[in-house]
Amino acid sequence: MGKQKSTAAQIAQLETQVQQDIERWNYLKENGCNDPFWPDGVNMNLKRNHIIYGLRQIARLDQSERQLSVFDMPGMVDSDVENDPRVPPKVADDFMVRDGYENGRRIKAG
Repeated sequence: MGKQKSTAAQIAQLETQVQQDIERWNYLKENGCNDPFWPDGVNMNLKRNHIIYGLRQIARLDQSERQLSVFDMPGMVDSDVENDPRVPPKVADDFMVRDGYENGRRIKAG
């Protein structure tokens, strides 16, 4: 059996993944993506969901390290994560970044 990672190591790994997801979201915002089947907005929102999931995992691991009081309520961690300033805004699913598109619709050239 393998040795389990410490909570601190798990949190550090999740923080790295969240940072990479934020960088990818920012890249998609500026450059779009090459996915021919989905608009850029769908991919940006998927990456946003990955960021939220990672931050929730971090919050849960961090909370498990501390003694919970009688007044701590499950689920409060989940709602607090949505307000984290690192979470990018949700975009319209039909959002397209590339030239020639506006709000998911091709603009006629000329």
